[in-house]
Amino acid sequence: MKIDKKLKISTDQFYKQLIRSIQNDILTQTGEEVLEHELEGYSYDKNFPNNQIATMTITEIIHNKIYEYKMVTDKNIIVSRYTISSQEKNTCEVEYEEHVEFEGALQSLNDSFMGSVMMYFKKRRFASMLSNVERTVNKNESNE
Repeated sequence: MKIDKKLKISTDQFYKQLIRSIQNDILTQTGEEVLEHELEGYSYDKNFPNNQIATMTITEIIHNKIYEYKMVTDKNIIVSRYTISSQEKNTCEVEYEEHVEFEGALQSLNDSFMGSVMMYFKKRRFASMLSNVERTVNKNESNE
């Protein structure tokens, strides 16, 4: 899956919001505070509401440019990558890519079918999340 979206916020604003979100997730899941320069290579277990547990590993992070992580569950491995590029002043483009590897042939067939059916909704939900980040940053900027 690949999604591209232009946002009316700077690369720095988007990146800071993304890092804050990651740090909050780590704090919630582990109780640890992790600084930005400690994130690459950091691994932790994340508990999901459906009682599923995933091991999250931050595989690459380049300030204001790239954030990539790998999520391993008992059913699949998902590698997700954000690439942020600067456009005009106070605008950026976020490219999100997600690759899924499935465990087992039957699981792979089932997930491939369901994945293609659900892809439309997942893309819409992700684009909406990016728009929410944009709104949050713009709202915070106007309140300062």
